[in-house]
Amino acid sequence: MTEEGKPGLRALPTDQLDLRDAPQLIWIRVKDAVRLLWKENPKLHDIGSVVSSISRHGFQEIPKYDKHIGIKAGNGRVEALAWMESQGGYDLPRGLALFTKTGEWVMPLLIGTDAKSRDLARSYAIDSNNLTLGGGDFTALDAMRLWDQQGYLRILASLAKKGQLPESVDGDDLDYLSFVSNFNPLEDVFGLDVSDALQDEVLTISVSMPPKNFEPVVTAIRQLVEENPEWGVKIR
Repeated sequence: MTEEGKPGLRALPTDQLDLRDAPQLIWIRVKDAVRLLWKENPKLHDIGSVVSSISRHGFQEIPKYDKHIGIKAGNGRVEALAWMESQGGYDLPRGLALFTKTGEWVMPLLIGTDAKSRDLARSYAIDSNNLTLGGGDFTALDAMRLWDQQGYLRILASLAKKGQLPESVDGDDLDYLSFVSNFNPLEDVFGLDVSDALQDEVLTISVSMPPKNFEPVVTAIRQLVEENPEWGVKIR
């Protein structure tokens, strides 16, 4: 027990454990880790904030490598480390090491516990980001803002065909996201010739769609009307 009366950290000897495909920690040069990044990764990263966080707190979350796609979790952190090392002027963050022969930065990397297929590895890579929003009042559309939209939808569509959608995205979510990403209020709601439609004193719009798709349509219409006050359109 610790002085505060709370259980202390106590590691169990591995020879007393029945290990099930346990992950392993290895050390790799940061510049080599960059070559292992998930190449089709559509995740957006605020590298500046990641750099600031690592400078302040050290390298706290160890990236995870999968033999099928490369680094499937922690791509942004690897990119941030590579940028910091290339710029110079940064102290070596806590949690890293120096390669004594060259002075290069070296980082920890988890290997093992690989997915059973490339599709499952991609599915996990999506979940490892999206599930950080789980438990809050976040929608599938909120989660998509973490990603490059077209790249994200392309991967999800590919996974859906093979029945390997992530836990954080179901078929209805994918239909909804595809609808929103392709929605064009000029064509889909008003029609191509808006000027003719607005000659009438009252413009009535009828739209047929699932209820969960209604909100983004209304938002898009309102934005379109606000951006074109010369139309004299009022929404009620």
